Amino acid sequence: MKILYLILSFVFCCCLFWQSACAQETGSVKVKFKDSRQFQEVYEVLKSNKGIKHGVYTLYFNATAYDIELKKGDPQPVELIRQKGNFVNGKKEGEWITYAYPNVIESKGVYQDNKKTGIWETRKENGQVTERFDYTNNKKVAPVIRINAVYPREEEKAGVQGKVIVKFHVNSDCSIGQFSIEKGLSAACDQASLESMVKYNEFLKKYGPAEGCEAGEGKILIHFILPE
Repeated sequence: MKILYLILSFVFCCCLFWQSACAQETGSVKVKFKDSRQFQEVYEVLKSNKGIKHGVYTLYFNATAYDIELKKGDPQPVELIRQKGNFVNGKKEGEWITYAYPNVIESKGVYQDNKKTGIWETRKENGQVTERFDYTNNKKVAPVIRINAVYPREEEKAGVQGKVIVKFHVNSDCSIGQFSIEKGLSAACDQASLESMVKYNEFLKKYGPAEGCEAGEGKILIHFILPE
């Protein structure tokens, strides 16, 4: 019984310590743009030390830069968020997201004790390329590349839709080439598919992984689907 009492006492003391360390009282700070009623940033600070951020942090775009009219009583549209994240005792913690434009992510990743950790993603080339870097292992990771073939206007008007299969060769430097049509749809759609592969290869050479690839053959399926 005496041992049990000591264990319970120890646990109780730990709980008191955790509450005092983490459940700290905070207050909200709202900073407006100069000569504007719109908020520039909103964040939480410790009441015990107002110079230390502790809690949710939000930075906003200036609405005037996007010709957005603020409604009376609505000083901050949610879609104008420029950056959001969280602070713990003045240090960045958890997921942080930065936006290039309203609702368009520029970069995102996780902080641990004010240091970037894990894989961070950065949007490039108007969203066609997502660069990735692994901060835990300090190395570049293969990017995500999304290239949409341009739908030929004549084919779209004529109601032509379907798929094209393009064959290609993978080089040891991870670039690709020797494109050919394995399954075509129409001359115009086939050409649009080949042009999209050329663009894809340009991005591969510019943003591809630091490590080499094994040479070989590959195929890709390109869809041409009419809007409903």
